[in-house]
Amino acid sequence: MALLPTVAETYEMAKAILADVNGDVYSDAVLAPFAKRACHKAARYLTSQGMGLFRKESADISVPAITTRLERTAGGGIVTYPADMLRPIEIKERLTTETNLTSMRCQNGFLPTDVATGDYRQYWDWLGDVIVFPAGLKATVMRIQYEAYFTDPSSYTVPGTQVFNIPDGGEAIAQLTAAFAFYSRDETANGDRAFQQGMDDLAMIATAESNVATARAARYGRQ
Repeated sequence: MALLPTVAETYEMAKAILADVNGDVYSDAVLAPFAKRACHKAARYLTSQGMGLFRKESADISVPAITTRLERTAGGGIVTYPADMLRPIEIKERLTTETNLTSMRCQNGFLPTDVATGDYRQYWDWLGDVIVFPAGLKATVMRIQYEAYFTDPSSYTVPGTQVFNIPDGGEAIAQLTAAFAFYSRDETANGDRAFQQGMDDLAMIATAESNVATARAARYGRQ
């Protein structure tokens, strides 16, 4: 199986687990919703284990002086953050006349009220799916590092070329796909077995990633 498993490879393995190698019952179309569910289960688990597979950086976002928030949905002059963002990790800013970005300080549940309004926002918070910050005196540019939503292939009509973007995760996805298929026909024992094997595979991927991060930190220091 390829490092980035194709949809076709994942379906082939899932069919073998389901004892339906020819796809007489579980065609690609039938497996598709189970595979999507498996992918998002895998992504949520790996993210919860601290893996950076789904960490992204936004393009520069222009923020007018009067703006105090970034929202998900555009309209009525609203400034938006990336549509695939689950939650922000770090935000940096600069004046539109500058080139160097400065890290903003993340607050937890409130923004300071005793700080005089200046050219920079300086602070941000994440409240109810909205990034909030003080109003600045000047327009700024913000750049966000964020945890992204795992987007499965937009179409399953070309399974031989589309991939699931979880390195070495093909067997785990196949096992979880089969597990959800088993559960759909009330085969609980088979489903539990396949589900556990899939989660065990994901746990090994997460452990390997953690070991690499620990070794890197020991050699170079925390990044």
